[in-house]
Amino acid sequence: RDRANATTTGGGGGCGGIISLDGSVGGSGASAAEPRPAPLRPPPTALSPPIPLRSPPHTQTPPRQEGGPVPRDFAWLLASTGGKSRRVDWRSGLGFSVPVTPATDGEMAVLRDAHPSTFGAISMRQRQAAVAGAMRHAWGGYREHAWPFDELMPVAKRGQVWLDVGLTIVDALDTLLVMGLDDEVEEARTWITSSLVFDADKNANVFECTIRILGGLVAAHELGGDTVGGGLLAKALDLAEKLLPAFTTNTGIPTMDVNFASGQPHQPSWSSLSSLAEAGTLILEWEALEEALRRAENSTELPPAPAPALAAAPAASAGTGSDGGSV
Repeated sequence: RDRANATTTGGGGGCGGIISLDGSVGGSGASAAEPRPAPLRPPPTALSPPIPLRSPPHTQTPPRQEGGPVPRDFAWLLASTGGKSRRVDWRSGLGFSVPVTPATDGEMAVLRDAHPSTFGAISMRQRQAAVAGAMRHAWGGYREHAWPFDELMPVAKRGQVWLDVGLTIVDALDTLLVMGLDDEVEEARTWITSSLVFDADKNANVFECTIRILGGLVAAHELGGDTVGGGLLAKALDLAEKLLPAFTTNTGIPTMDVNFASGQPHQPSWSSLSSLAEAGTLILEWEALEEALRRAENSTELPPAPAPALAAAPAASAGTGSDGGSV
């Protein structure tokens, strides 16, 4: 295909087509007057029956034995995440009926080196502990060598900056919550709510910021890991407002980058087009943010905001020095 033509990119690949910001779709570079062959259509077939949202009767959750763990099947997941009975607090660890103690490096080495013929004898509890241990090991390496940079360079054992937003900290928080690693969660949450800002002179890719930062913050909020005042959700809203200028296009399909410092949206130097796949996937995180904000606005569970401080009674003279001032 003609790569020099700005409106031509492949439309038959797995990522879909490319569309320009004015709404014109890329083609194959052929003349507009050139007739196109009729598309080949398969013969009509009967529609497949819809997939039921709930498990069939024979796979429904069995009655829970008193004192036993809650079965974690598909029906349980639907009941936990939908409707008025939706589970709000997931801090006990999604998929772990009882929080596990993370395996040590030595215990994980034993599992890693186990012969395939003996691996089947390893209990599910040991495997869960190894997963949590691997997460703690990875977090510890980042914490020791790269905090609070965006990424860890594992060979050089140092951090590097991409967007200057502590990307690994934000990106890992929901996983830490799922694993039930409370100390690491508190460490990450404290840094995010006290130090995370979106004001660096960096060209932020809208797609990457959405799936990794916006999605990470909203997911952690939804998993019950937010502060009492909704500090993580507030940071997600801050980021969304920073990214909003990218959507001021004729089609609503966002430009690819926004500069955090200036707020100016722009396309990268190497492309004037936006990928439909990249733009379409944003719906998931932005819809989740909207839903979380709607619930927070209508929630009666959070304590009321403190009343604004009242000015002190008028004095003989109002202080205006560097040690204080009038309110």
